[in-house]
Amino acid sequence: INAEYGEPAPNRMSNSVYHERQEAALCGMHCINNLLQAPLCTVDQLADIAEELDALERIAMAESGVESADYLKYMAQESSNVAENGNFSIQVIKNALERLAGLACIPINSPEMTDVKENPLCASCSCEVLTVGRSGAGAFMCNHDSHWLALRQLHGSWYDLNSLSTRPTLLSDTYLGMYLQQLTLEGFTVFVIQGALPPPSFPEDNAWVSARNARYWEANELLLPEALAPAPPPDVQEPASGQSEMVRMLMDMMNVSAEQAKFALEASNGDCEEAANLLMG
Repeated sequence: INAEYGEPAPNRMSNSVYHERQEAALCGMHCINNLLQAPLCTVDQLADIAEELDALERIAMAESGVESADYLKYMAQESSNVAENGNFSIQVIKNALERLAGLACIPINSPEMTDVKENPLCASCSCEVLTVGRSGAGAFMCNHDSHWLALRQLHGSWYDLNSLSTRPTLLSDTYLGMYLQQLTLEGFTVFVIQGALPPPSFPEDNAWVSARNARYWEANELLLPEALAPAPPPDVQEPASGQSEMVRMLMDMMNVSAEQAKFALEASNGDCEEAANLLMG
């Protein structure tokens, strides 16, 4: 475990799921913290990394001469590593994960990730510790345009830790693969997280996180039916009118979100029974 985490007390285990909700354009920071299950990454840290990467890029560009057209054009542009709204580049996010926890982000389309792409559960490790270079995954990060989200296995179950959602979303093993495929179709780049994932942090160690729009959820809270859960995030699209009744039926029967029910119906070509089987996992 990285020294920044501190060594956990013997026999001390957390049954909580940490979740940060969206603030400004800081989904990269939220994604990292949701993945690491602790409020470890800060805006200042990401800004420092972006500044370092900018400096390295300036040095590389200057090799062609500080009076060259390419160098002058580069210097006239804004930083490629951080935008004015606070959005950070893929390079910054990857660098931060490596520094904070020694984790690597490998695109799921890479040759070494073929097994994971075909079956995300092929070598999933229940103890949440993975060796770099080993096929399989205990976590994924997904990026599309300026948005980042994390998926991680916690306490034997998979969770979608999207900061745009009001709470973590429980994913069945069967639905995980379907969801990754859906994200890819929507334009997301999926990264497999390789390395030893840190254990979940403890609510009593970070009582202050409510001030940053975050909270710890008990795993059993996340088993509650959708009707008892907070409203879905505003970016979740309503199902087509022809499917709305089946979506509601699946939500009631399977205790899943509207988004999960909609994806299951799409994957089963509108067959409600087959969609239910997929959600049962």
